[in-house]
Amino acid sequence: MKLIDRYLLREYLGATAYCLAAFLMLYVVIDMFERLPDFMDAGISWSRIALFYAHFLVAINGPTSFFALILPISMLLGLLYALFGFSRHNELTAMRSCGISLSRLMLPFLVVACAAALLCLFVQEKVAPQASLQVEAMVRVLRGAPEEEPSLKQHPFYHRPTRRQWNIGSLNPRTPTVLDNVRIVTERDDHSRASELTAERAEWLDGSWWFFGAATRYFDVDGRPLGPPSPSVLPLEKRDYTESPKDILLGIRSWDLFSALEMWNFIRSHPDLSPEDRARRLVDLHIRLAMPWVCLIVTLLGIPGGVHTHRQGALAGILTAIFFLFVYYTLLQTGNYLGKRLIIPPWAGAWFPNVLFFIASLHMIRRLK
Repeated sequence: MKLIDRYLLREYLGATAYCLAAFLMLYVVIDMFERLPDFMDAGISWSRIALFYAHFLVAINGPTSFFALILPISMLLGLLYALFGFSRHNELTAMRSCGISLSRLMLPFLVVACAAALLCLFVQEKVAPQASLQVEAMVRVLRGAPEEEPSLKQHPFYHRPTRRQWNIGSLNPRTPTVLDNVRIVTERDDHSRASELTAERAEWLDGSWWFFGAATRYFDVDGRPLGPPSPSVLPLEKRDYTESPKDILLGIRSWDLFSALEMWNFIRSHPDLSPEDRARRLVDLHIRLAMPWVCLIVTLLGIPGGVHTHRQGALAGILTAIFFLFVYYTLLQTGNYLGKRLIIPPWAGAWFPNVLFFIASLHMIRRLK
């Protein structure tokens, strides 16, 4: 890394870190005003409170986590501050007079923006779902309930690809490989009942389901039984039951806690979703993929805005940038609404603001040169 890159990044990352820390601390302080009495009443230690807020900041809240939402804003403010300082002291003019092109000066900022986008994507995919579960566990403690997620009783689960309806008497989310009091109905293509399997216990072993204390009954096309249930003395293995414990857990988990990959696999494995439900889920998927790249968009917008701040003043530049962010999130919410109601394609509802502001920022940078 060249000396000039280190200098640009030091000024930029320092300002961004201060902005990000300020926003995160403000968010935590506001929430603590509400929760602190509950923490004290429950006897929660300060270390657990700190761990709770570490999870709280990256937990999913709406379409994304607060961290992924506030990081682009912090990057934009940090970039404007750094570029304002460079312009005020004529450092950018000096650098360009030495033969350094604007594209070369932009490079460190763009590298950081791409890295931040990938970081947000990683947080959303790998960190945020588990952090959300930890936040829910602490909320249960504050309400006086056990921290561990309670077992589900009489839980239904329908696996559309195989047309099997599972009715699970007892399911512990921590050990989904063991199910108690299971009743499974397999349907034909016309939704008539083909067979019914009941078992005292089901276990997922070596990639297939084993049923203990099982009995099977078959039905004709009119739904009439073809004889009494046929009990199995030995454990019954069903290799054709391809739904895994993970599929069952996805069936009980809130849609907001799905990763983008899990969303895509769910949509792909459920071709019979209604058009409205499919559109709603596709919009959520595309928003998950589009939101991290706001880090790149705000950087491209901030470069021409920051270079001109020495002419119009820092406050005017910051207000202009905040206005652009407001317009961006307004367009995103509008696209979300229109896409989920099939007025526009689901992908367009999520990606249109990114494409629009990407083109606008490139035009502004081109005029800057």
